[in-house]
Amino acid sequence: MSLSKIFGGRKRPQGPPLIKNISASTDAFRLAGGQSGDTFSTTLTALGTPVQSAFATRFPRQLSNLDTLRRILTPGFSDLRRQRLTALRDKERVAIGNLAENLARRRVLGSSFAQDALARAEAEFGRQESAVQGESFLAELATNLELIDREAKLIADSLNREISQLGVAAQSALGFSQVVANNARFQQERAAKEAAARGSLFGNLLGLGLGAFGAGGIFGVGGRFGPPDPLRQAVAGVLSRGA
Repeated sequence: MSLSKIFGGRKRPQGPPLIKNISASTDAFRLAGGQSGDTFSTTLTALGTPVQSAFATRFPRQLSNLDTLRRILTPGFSDLRRQRLTALRDKERVAIGNLAENLARRRVLGSSFAQDALARAEAEFGRQESAVQGESFLAELATNLELIDREAKLIADSLNREISQLGVAAQSALGFSQVVANNARFQQERAAKEAAARGSLFGNLLGLGLGAFGAGGIFGVGGRFGPPDPLRQAVAGVLSRGA
């Protein structure tokens, strides 16, 4: 009986299969990790939840709306300034017209007194117009600064959102690769232990030497697993004939 028949008849126990791909998912995202050779990659996929779809649709629109507001409220040229100045000039035209009509009825329109009254009225409206322009510029500037801050916040929030998603993917990639590495290490340790056990077994067998394979040994002539002893067979034959 050969050693291969004694020790080779049973298959080596197999461990769990080597992990190559890992995935995890929620209602919002799907994480997938895979190994190709020495490279491990992870992908994070948005699954199109209502919140994600709303953000994807509205984010560009919000920036566009802010651009529109900034054009409307451009410092020095805003629609607000034009409306306030138009209203003031309409008021000035009505007031100067009424004053001139009143002076004409009193027959003093051409007098120095009338000219001085009209000049003072025009100067007053000029001062009001300058005040409106100054106040409008400050209001336009403040509003534009607020819009710029709002735009920056929207962009920063969007970037933070992407960075957060990248962090999730990175952490998952690290965890997935660790699982794969642990699995591979387990397989290596298992194989090493099995190899050590086989080496120990064959070493013990070789250590038996002639004591195991010589006369009287378990694998020798007359042993339990060896060929029969010729002398004992002959004596047994004589005894059986005499009987």
